[in-house]
Amino acid sequence: MGELSLLSNNIELILQHSEQIKTYAPYTFSRLIIKNPRRLGGQWYEQNMFMGAYVEVWHQYLQKSPEPAILPLYIGSGMFGTIYKFLGLSLADKVLVKKVPVGKMHTSYMRNPMWAFIQTNPIKGLGIPLSQVVEEIKAGKPVEERESYRLLNLREDFYRSVGAISGIRSEGEHDLAYSLEQGVNYQLMIQVHAIILLELSDREKKELVFGGSAVELNDMVTETRKDLAALAMEAGFTHHNVMDSRTNWAKVRFTRQISSIDEVLEGNTISSMCGMLYAMRKRIRRL
Repeated sequence: MGELSLLSNNIELILQHSEQIKTYAPYTFSRLIIKNPRRLGGQWYEQNMFMGAYVEVWHQYLQKSPEPAILPLYIGSGMFGTIYKFLGLSLADKVLVKKVPVGKMHTSYMRNPMWAFIQTNPIKGLGIPLSQVVEEIKAGKPVEERESYRLLNLREDFYRSVGAISGIRSEGEHDLAYSLEQGVNYQLMIQVHAIILLELSDREKKELVFGGSAVELNDMVTETRKDLAALAMEAGFTHHNVMDSRTNWAKVRFTRQISSIDEVLEGNTISSMCGMLYAMRKRIRRL
């Protein structure tokens, strides 16, 4: 079942538990992806936002319109806040509609609550699919017994374990940092960011200005980047991205996908991570 169909079939349940969705992180950071529903005549709708933002939109909208016929899902704005594209959910027959409801409707009805959500949640929590949100709410188990509860403090537990052993905090130092994130389909992954910086003497800076050492410096940065990539590969990191690169510095990111919640805190995961961080810090600061 697609996410929009799932939402349509369970909208009363979601509205009934909207407060829990807004306050319980695994539900708050469940995503609702709206992308070009075929039944709407080929119009292009694309929006990827968290359920915590959506339920806040609907909460505020219900306050303005106590008996609405349609809940807004997408509002495309033109000049002066006019609506040029709309997608909503009819509460009467649970179907998607693209016609703007009769009465006062403004782009700010979605834009303002969503922007407020982003501002108050600069660090995105770990979420679960909407289908799991619905299943857990229907099951009615105590929060501590839900599968999603394991995500609630997973990031903090991971940071605490790695920081205690490696001595490197999750927020990082000026040249090395790490984080636990989620990718496509809620795939857990560890990311490490490293900055390679060659400190230049006054003489080297002058030579660089006149073009005498640019190639040599760039080669040194590239060699260091390769060394870091080798260290990352040994620790199970498979993706290597160069985020930015200049003559005497580069910013790189390494990613390791995690297959399960259990794997995040396994001894092998923590020890290989700490060993890699220590070796990377040593390699970077030898420059």
